Amino acid sequence: MLNNSNNQKQLQRASEPTLAPHALQTTATTDGAVQASAAAATSSSGIITIEPEEISRSKELYCPDNYYEEGFEDYSIVYQGKWKTLDVAIKEFQVYINNPYSPATIRSQKSFENECLILSNLNSPYIVQFYGRCFRPVPCIVMEYMPNGSLYNALKGSQELSWTIRLAIAKDMIYGVGYLHQNNVVYCDMKSPNVLLNKSWGAKLCDFDLSKIQTHHSQASSPYGYEIAEGTIEWRAPELFHGRSRNTQQSDIYSLGVTLWELATRKIPSRRQTDFSSHISQDCPPKLSTLIQACCDEDPKKRPNAKQITDYWQSEKNHFTEFSQTFLPSYQLSISMSQAGSSAQPENRDTQDNTDLESLKKLTIN
Repeated sequence: MLNNSNNQKQLQRASEPTLAPHALQTTATTDGAVQASAAAATSSSGIITIEPEEISRSKELYCPDNYYEEGFEDYSIVYQGKWKTLDVAIKEFQVYINNPYSPATIRSQKSFENECLILSNLNSPYIVQFYGRCFRPVPCIVMEYMPNGSLYNALKGSQELSWTIRLAIAKDMIYGVGYLHQNNVVYCDMKSPNVLLNKSWGAKLCDFDLSKIQTHHSQASSPYGYEIAEGTIEWRAPELFHGRSRNTQQSDIYSLGVTLWELATRKIPSRRQTDFSSHISQDCPPKLSTLIQACCDEDPKKRPNAKQITDYWQSEKNHFTEFSQTFLPSYQLSISMSQAGSSAQPENRDTQDNTDLESLKKLTIN
């Protein structure tokens, strides 16, 4: 499992079932020249260092940190480009050379270091592939290029997206979050702009500069040395607006539910939105619509965890309540106790997540 020590262990390979051959087949691979260059530049940390003359930028793709936050100062820009002969995306972290101690520069540097650490240890067909990092002229990350852009832009566009495609995207997002939680990574920024689409409409998660590491015995640790609620407001769980709250796996699940709602409605969530039954059309498959309601429960104790969601999506059940009544008695019991106002102490969801997700490791990818 990923931890905060200097001796980082590579995360276990994704253990999702083989339900997304497009994601496996379209993962970019480097050619011989790039592989030889990468092998020579690999640092002691196992992260490949790429020289600035090896990469070229062709066009700006997007600024991932300025979708909705008015007045928020961008500190990263993503470009399409080349690394040797390979099509890549280059995430450039903005630093101010003339003011290296400014808050914006310090935050940008910490974001760069945190994303390199997290992303270099992830290995899943549902996570964008990391190739290496470059330090000059500004810090940047070189990663897999996804030609269909972000889910956010796809949903805003006019192209028809069938329910078959949307359900496949939903599945990829579910498995991506499941993989992160299996390895004790709290995503902290689940939203449609951070879901990228390859040429076959396979979805992969990206942008891990806010992500945190959670051990079995502690809260998620912040990459910035202090604890605040991270994530974009429109997708942020309601409990994160109260006092000294911290991101958790349960808040990730809420953000996943909001993103699934976007996928079902092609609408943009509003700030502090609580009603996620609105705008869902009658032709939306109940397998998706009922999962959205379960994930977006305002009470984090009532939300399913990633293992339960993954099991549900693999099952033949088309209604989450039906699935939970049959296979998740502990989940139903926790809801019943909460609704009845029981004074009994609720179970420790962090411990439950870590325990339940152990069984996810038994699944294999062909």
